[in-house]
Amino acid sequence: MVITWLLDELNFPLSPWRIQLFEIADLFFIPPVLRQCSQSILAWQWANKIPLLQSQAPADHVADILSGLLSGPERDEPDPCSFTILDFCSGSGGPVPWVERSVNNRRRLQGKLPVNFVLSDLHPNLDDWIPLVESSGHIKFLPQPVDAVKPSHAASDAVVSHSRFDCVPSAKHKVIHLYCLSFNHFTDDQARTIMNNTMKTADGIAIVELQERRVASAMAAILRFWLVYVIVLLGFLQSPSHMLLTFGAPALPAMIAFDALVRCLGCRTIDELWRLALVAQAQRSKANSDTKRNEFRSSALNGYASDGITRDWTFLPVRRLHTFPLGHLTCFLGVKGR
Repeated sequence: MVITWLLDELNFPLSPWRIQLFEIADLFFIPPVLRQCSQSILAWQWANKIPLLQSQAPADHVADILSGLLSGPERDEPDPCSFTILDFCSGSGGPVPWVERSVNNRRRLQGKLPVNFVLSDLHPNLDDWIPLVESSGHIKFLPQPVDAVKPSHAASDAVVSHSRFDCVPSAKHKVIHLYCLSFNHFTDDQARTIMNNTMKTADGIAIVELQERRVASAMAAILRFWLVYVIVLLGFLQSPSHMLLTFGAPALPAMIAFDALVRCLGCRTIDELWRLALVAQAQRSKANSDTKRNEFRSSALNGYASDGITRDWTFLPVRRLHTFPLGHLTCFLGVKGR
């Protein structure tokens, strides 16, 4: 712990402000096979731990944090409460399959209702999502493209199975928005819009990043070029696409390393996320105040605020070591108050 603390003190910020660049995987002309291979590599990293350097897989850290987040709103409800976690920018599924299994195993032992996870993306990866749905009764997906900045109203309240919506109108049903390694993709204007939309349509938010805008994360991003070769040999030896794009022409390692560096430069600090949340909350409070002056009632909002009182949000930052000595996971949590 002392060594980690000392090294962390030397882990200087790269820049006092974030740098918004493009990721290769987001370019429209990138072949789908290259994008899908990249997403599967990221999913493998979520699910597997590196011996000696990681005490548990990164997905297990996310499961720990989400379990704690879910227990907060449940304590405020006299009756059982069901949850849907809507995952934006899901890629090939990211950590969701492992997080779902871990979270629901714990809830089953505690006698609580299971949590449904819904995958969504601007480029839905149905080839990878359909097997996930078939292997778990609590993973669904939105088959149509979902823009995280401008999602449809149905996306926040719906659980989709076999290409149809299954709306849950119950007042005791809560929706949590999840962003895993994706919130850094958005500009500040887009991020503010997302935060505002979340406060209007959801009951909680979790923004998860495995990187920070610091020197150690930048070095780790560059080293990912060679890490991809190891991962492909360990997990994708039987995949011709992965082998060709790695050992034939190193397009996959180059893209993953470049995109990791871009995410590192674009990561928001906890203070920056705080400011986004506070601005969104202030805008929300002003909107509610204007609504009250116009004698509109807020009882229509989310279906359960019947007394016209503004529902403030509580925000909590989490930072924990996931890879020794300087790989830190940051998670910014928000929960709507009663």
